Amino acid sequence: MNEHMSKEILQKLDKLVSRVDVLIYLALRQQADKQKLTMRERIHVLSSLGLYYKDIARIFGKSDTYIASELTQLKKKAKKKE
Repeated sequence: MNEHMSKEILQKLDKLVSRVDVLIYLALRQQADKQKLTMRERIHVLSSLGLYYKDIARIFGKSDTYIASELTQLKKKAKKKE
Protein backbone atom coordinates (compact mmCIF):
# COMPACT_ATOMS: atom_id res chain seq x y z
CA MET A 1 0.00 0.00 0.00
CA ASN A 2 1.45 3.36 -0.94
CA GLU A 3 1.51 6.54 1.14
CA HIS A 4 -1.34 8.16 -0.81
CA MET A 5 -3.64 5.20 -0.18
CA SER A 6 -2.75 5.20 3.53
CA LYS A 7 -3.62 8.90 3.85
CA GLU A 8 -6.88 8.33 1.97
CA ILE A 9 -7.85 5.45 4.26
CA LEU A 10 -7.04 7.53 7.36
CA GLN A 11 -9.15 10.41 6.04
CA LYS A 12 -12.08 8.07 5.47
CA LEU A 13 -11.69 6.61 8.95
CA ASP A 14 -11.66 10.12 10.45
CA LYS A 15 -14.89 10.95 8.60
CA LEU A 16 -16.46 7.73 9.84
CA VAL A 17 -15.47 8.45 13.45
CA SER A 18 -16.92 11.96 13.14
CA ARG A 19 -20.21 10.58 11.88
CA VAL A 20 -20.41 8.02 14.66
CA ASP A 21 -19.71 10.80 17.18
CA VAL A 22 -22.64 12.77 15.76
CA LEU A 23 -24.93 9.76 16.04
CA ILE A 24 -23.91 9.18 19.65
CA TYR A 25 -24.40 12.85 20.47
CA LEU A 26 -27.85 12.99 18.86
CA ALA A 27 -29.05 9.78 20.51
CA LEU A 28 -27.80 10.91 23.90
CA ARG A 29 -29.23 14.40 23.46
CA GLN A 30 -32.66 13.04 22.62
CA GLN A 31 -32.66 10.83 25.71
CA ALA A 32 -31.11 13.51 27.91
CA ASP A 33 -33.71 16.06 26.86
CA LYS A 34 -36.49 13.64 27.78
CA GLN A 35 -34.97 12.91 31.18
CA LYS A 36 -33.54 16.42 31.80
CA LEU A 37 -30.02 15.06 32.33
CA THR A 38 -27.25 17.44 33.36
CA MET A 39 -23.96 17.53 31.48
CA ARG A 40 -22.35 15.52 34.29
CA GLU A 41 -25.05 12.86 33.97
CA ARG A 42 -24.56 12.75 30.20
CA ILE A 43 -20.83 12.30 30.72
CA HIS A 44 -21.54 9.53 33.20
CA VAL A 45 -23.77 7.73 30.69
CA LEU A 46 -21.08 7.74 28.01
CA SER A 47 -18.39 6.73 30.48
CA SER A 48 -20.52 3.86 31.75
CA LEU A 49 -20.87 2.70 28.14
CA GLY A 50 -17.09 2.38 27.98
CA LEU A 51 -16.11 5.56 26.16
CA TYR A 52 -12.81 7.15 27.17
CA TYR A 53 -12.70 10.73 28.42
CA LYS A 54 -11.01 11.88 25.21
CA ASP A 55 -13.83 10.41 23.12
CA ILE A 56 -16.44 12.02 25.37
CA ALA A 57 -14.65 15.36 25.08
CA ARG A 58 -14.70 15.12 21.31
CA ILE A 59 -18.40 14.25 21.25
CA PHE A 60 -19.38 17.21 23.42
CA GLY A 61 -16.80 19.62 22.04
CA LYS A 62 -15.31 20.07 25.51
CA SER A 63 -11.69 19.93 26.61
CA ASP A 64 -10.15 16.67 27.81
CA THR A 65 -9.42 18.41 31.11
CA TYR A 66 -13.06 19.35 31.65
CA ILE A 67 -14.29 15.80 31.02
CA ALA A 68 -11.54 14.28 33.19
CA SER A 69 -12.51 16.65 36.00
CA GLU A 70 -16.18 15.75 35.72
CA LEU A 71 -15.35 12.05 35.80
CA THR A 72 -13.17 12.57 38.87
CA GLN A 73 -16.07 14.31 40.61
CA LEU A 74 -18.38 11.44 39.67
CA LYS A 75 -15.92 8.91 41.14
CA LYS A 76 -15.61 10.91 44.37
CA LYS A 77 -19.38 11.10 44.65
CA ALA A 78 -19.69 7.35 44.09
CA LYS A 79 -17.09 6.62 46.81
CA LYS A 80 -18.99 8.75 49.31
CA LYS A 81 -22.11 6.67 48.68
CA GLU A 82 -20.25 3.43 49.50
